[in-house]
Amino acid sequence: MNRLAKVWISLMALAAISAVGAVLYFGVFHSPLQNPELPENPWEIQPDSSYRKIRVEVLNASGVRDLARKTTMFLRDLGFDVVFYGNYPKGTVAHTVIVDRVSPEYKNAKILQRILGVPVLDYERDPDKLLEVSLVLGKDYKKYLGRYLKDVVLY
Repeated sequence: MNRLAKVWISLMALAAISAVGAVLYFGVFHSPLQNPELPENPWEIQPDSSYRKIRVEVLNASGVRDLARKTTMFLRDLGFDVVFYGNYPKGTVAHTVIVDRVSPEYKNAKILQRILGVPVLDYERDPDKLLEVSLVLGKDYKKYLGRYLKDVVLY
């Protein structure tokens, strides 16, 4: 076998290994949880007493005015204890993320994930924040909250 053929075979093997690695990484380690079917009508979601135990901050990183406030009202109606809402200090981001501030196993973030269907969870311990979960609303927020927030009226 000549040198060019060996290089080509090596590149193809590397591409195949990379593809398998990507599938495993994104399919296993970053896969969304099995979420129940989310109701079309947000008010069909039954408030749960366990939600009151989760302190949430809602951060608007979408650039859409009043989004954090509307989301706060929606989550409070469900029983979550939203302790802060405002703009994300790092500007806008493309994707919505739920950040668990307490549990590396995403114990608290998974509860919010079951309601919103946000596939991206992160863990970032922050003992200075007196809360369990940060919801960072990215530019893709409509996929998760669009149908819920259209009926929220600001007062």
